[in-house]
Amino acid sequence: MLVCLVGGAGYVGSVLARHLIDSGHQVIIVDNFLFGTKGFIGASASPPGEEAHWKIAHFGETDVTLIKPDFFKELRKAIGVNLGPPGVQIGAVVHLAGFSNDPTAEFRPDINYELNVTTVGKVANAARLAGIRRFVYASSCSIYHSAEAEYDVEVTEKFPVKPSWHYSVSKYAGELASLAFNRPGEFDVVVARKGTVCGPSYRMRYDLMLNTMFRSAMTTGAVEVHGGGWMSRPLLGIKDAAEAYRALIEAPGEAVSGQVFNVVSQNKTVREYAIRAVAKLNELRKKDASFRLPIELVTVPTPFGLVRSYKVSARKIKETLGWCHEESVESLTEDLYNCFYSHEQGKKYSDIFLPPFDDESTDNIRVVQKLYGSGLRRCQMTRKIELEPHQFALKGKMKVYFVHDFSGC
Repeated sequence: MLVCLVGGAGYVGSVLARHLIDSGHQVIIVDNFLFGTKGFIGASASPPGEEAHWKIAHFGETDVTLIKPDFFKELRKAIGVNLGPPGVQIGAVVHLAGFSNDPTAEFRPDINYELNVTTVGKVANAARLAGIRRFVYASSCSIYHSAEAEYDVEVTEKFPVKPSWHYSVSKYAGELASLAFNRPGEFDVVVARKGTVCGPSYRMRYDLMLNTMFRSAMTTGAVEVHGGGWMSRPLLGIKDAAEAYRALIEAPGEAVSGQVFNVVSQNKTVREYAIRAVAKLNELRKKDASFRLPIELVTVPTPFGLVRSYKVSARKIKETLGWCHEESVESLTEDLYNCFYSHEQGKKYSDIFLPPFDDESTDNIRVVQKLYGSGLRRCQMTRKIELEPHQFALKGKMKVYFVHDFSGC
């Protein structure tokens, strides 16, 4: 199947793209590369010229396509024409794009709602009008958190939600915006509510729970937990997330049309995640005498608003689609460690090269503050992005769409 990943150059998307290719699918990526291009190093292409709506650069078997504004006009063109081999049309769109955490959403709520709600509805409608049969929307388990209550039970998809922060409110609104276009048998919309995703990625983020613990441990020798870390959070390994998306893309329409699925690997307290991660890191570091031992667990005061505790059940996706998680805190921690240090030591652990811990592109809020905090208007930000060199590469047959503007949102 030919799959279009909107936001496919991001933390989850860059892993999902390769997973789908390895599973026999073809992939198109539509992205504005707001958070950088590190996930696709290898091939290069220049920004699109004024004389054409797009142009294609070739890297091996990879087609890299650049699109100039306007976003929705070109997106409709992208998903409405034959971009694969003769006779192959896009079979599914996975919408991963938008702001993806509380700090960015709280910093610029206006842009958050523009990207996480308005854009979602327009992309879903564009896909429906193009005759695409499947639309998968990436939502978040954070919508279960309410400022009014905490829950000790594992909540299901039927649990009433009452999100109270800009990010979680926008993700729930994005669900409603996409599900409004669901037409069983014609345009099947399915929602994936994911736990906090962790693990190494081609477009790395160190601002996610376990990833943050890893960075802190490696740079300071300590892992901080707020308020003792007694709050519960749902965790999801990044490869488990990619496999869940594959299952949702390939599932029969009658099994997923108009449905919401929780996708989590495990539910534990933040303290337990930290204890297990620290134990694994200390085990790994014993093999290298250059590292200081042991890594410590440190309790710090809880910042206002961070006391969020909820558990989430993934029983529905397991029973309906046979999805099961394979990644544990220990395996994710070991993957992070090996991906970061094996290349420094001249070893080949995987094709993921993790960036330095101080790389600002690995913290979404730092990127958003840099782009939007100085009062730049959208057109100014757009020109800045277009002037930067773009370098990408992927194995397999893939088209990558660079979107430089969200005009018309």
